[in-house]
Amino acid sequence: MILVSVALATAISMSDPQAADILSKLDMTTFRNSLRPRAAEGLERPADWGFAGPTNEAGWAYLTQQVAGRRSWTIGLTIIRQEGEAVVACFSDQARNGGTYYARSAVRIVSDGEGGYRVDQQGSDEPTCQPAPGQG
Repeated sequence: MILVSVALATAISMSDPQAADILSKLDMTTFRNSLRPRAAEGLERPADWGFAGPTNEAGWAYLTQQVAGRRSWTIGLTIIRQEGEAVVACFSDQARNGGTYYARSAVRIVSDGEGGYRVDQQGSDEPTCQPAPGQG
């Protein structure tokens, strides 16, 4: 598996990182995901694309995008471990609009220095975050 790395920014400065907080403040333009092809000026955090929530289930935090009052897309995050001032997490990305898109990826997340977070590594081999069935 290929490991993508970018220069380290200011680290996560919390002793007990919460998946819901990190997910809602995550810069979606800093790693491969389903939103990147739709990126445009001013679209960075999940709320910019209309994601709301969070909901929590079995250690995962989820944000959901609705279109015409129906659940359209869901992104999720669970923290695998903390590494100093960063966290390694599993990110999930799933169509809920009748589509079949579903992907999971291990990501290393750091503070972006602006009150949010960004991915500085993606694609590491994590036994607890394997690609979704059928994901290349």
